[in-house]
Amino acid sequence: MKILGLVGSTRKAGRSGVHTLVTTVLENTGLAYELVHLRGKQISGCIACLGCTKDNVCKVQDDLSPLRDLICLLYTSDAADDLLTV
Repeated sequence: MKILGLVGSTRKAGRSGVHTLVTTVLENTGLAYELVHLRGKQISGCIACLGCTKDNVCKVQDDLSPLRDLICLLYTSDAADDLLTV
């Protein structure tokens, strides 16, 4: 089992009590995990370009593209069983 955690806090990793708590809990589970920090990432909203209608893939190029690829890779390979949002 691998856990993918999305950290939405605007605080830096070392300054967030919730981040510290979640990291401690995940480390003590012994499970594989990856925390992705959204702080500072440029993630745009839908611009209604309809580019996704053929293949259901957003055509907006922003910081969500690599994250979307990671999520798809983990879930299609059954490597990640849970998605954790912090």
